[in-house]
Amino acid sequence: MIIVITGTPGTGKTTVARMLGKKLGLPVYSVGDFVKGEEVDIKELEEKVEVREGILEGHLFSETKIRADWVFVLRTKPSVLLARLLERYSFEKAWKNVVAEAIDYCKIMALDHYGSVCEVDTTEREPGETVEKILRIMDGKDVCDAVDWTEDFKALLYKHGGNI
Repeated sequence: MIIVITGTPGTGKTTVARMLGKKLGLPVYSVGDFVKGEEVDIKELEEKVEVREGILEGHLFSETKIRADWVFVLRTKPSVLLARLLERYSFEKAWKNVVAEAIDYCKIMALDHYGSVCEVDTTEREPGETVEKILRIMDGKDVCDAVDWTEDFKALLYKHGGNI
């Protein structure tokens, strides 16, 4: 089984992928396991991913077309995501990722490349709760989340509009 876990930076991909990998007994791979460097060529990444089973984790996997049994796009409300990202990045870099989340970038790219994806809202879930949600979805006992960050992002624009 191959599972892709993608989403904007800060949504919990790495932690969730590692926990899910332990639960399912699957290896976890990130983009850096296949290509090195700051500039990643998507075609090169696609060519180098030769995995028969495992979890592929990273925001760039939304831009690839790799055989996968499940594609999960982790989502986080922009206001919460901004707070998380400001702990790691400058405002400018954090804001770019918040905008990507607000406009559904990873979801749209994943839909374009995989045809079917499952969104999971991590905003108010601990990583273990997110893993359990994913497992229930895979078992047919739960459904994917649907998110709309329009109002939250509008509030952020009003608050930070002058700083952008």
